Amino acid sequence: MRDEQLLLLKDYDRAHHAHLLSTLRAYLFHNNSLQQTTALTFTHRNTVNYRMNKIKELTGSGFTDSVVCFHYMLAFYMEDYLRLHEPNSEKLYTAHSLERTGICRIPFRAL
Repeated sequence: MRDEQLLLLKDYDRAHHAHLLSTLRAYLFHNNSLQQTTALTFTHRNTVNYRMNKIKELTGSGFTDSVVCFHYMLAFYMEDYLRLHEPNSEKLYTAHSLERTGICRIPFRAL
């Protein structure tokens, strides 16, 4: 499920250095707010708008359906969990850093 939701965006990010995954993560975990996403990612509003339009184009979703948003959020949680338990992976996020940055508003240990 994780790869089904995130693989297309991961591949696009790798090929184009577009930061689509981090933008989508911030957008979803902050109630689909462009304003909060721009503040969290330190990115101009037009850049976030461009990235979100590209994400919507690639995924075919407008992220207005709560079920679709839930599936992507769950895929991000799965990604974080698996990254924490991979022995040789680069750990970009820890439970503490997710809570501290506001990316994860629910305490990670509660998952």
